[in-house]
Amino acid sequence: MDPRTVQYRCRMADGTGSAGPILTPLFRAWAEPNGLKLVAGTLNLCANRPVAPPAECDRLTPYDSALQFPQRKATPGYDPRLYLIVLQDTQPAWLFRWSDNQHISNFVADTAGCPATHRCEVIAEDHLSELWGLDRGGSVMLRFK
Repeated sequence: MDPRTVQYRCRMADGTGSAGPILTPLFRAWAEPNGLKLVAGTLNLCANRPVAPPAECDRLTPYDSALQFPQRKATPGYDPRLYLIVLQDTQPAWLFRWSDNQHISNFVADTAGCPATHRCEVIAEDHLSELWGLDRGGSVMLRFK
């Protein structure tokens, strides 16, 4: 099955608060040469089923000198990447993953509200948390582009 044909219904999930100070420099190091201006931090979503990204992605390892997180870089399977996605069939964004699905549990843990395989860390050029009423229990559709 083509991963681009699968739609995921997502709801807001809890985050650790580390994306702003830790991940934003990495994302901006990738974004600037691509002419993008990303909003700081990530929108944390939980999909209604395990997320299966396509093979095509933008690997972030060439930009990871901006990532001041040596313990992550030393974790088996470390291969940070971004996948182009669309939210609500109109809003372009990127799904961040520390690794491929085989190693994702080395980086992301299950929480009471969301299994690790369902977690989505999303970045964009717009403030996504203010859209669609997600902070009030709303949902958003996510698909890979």
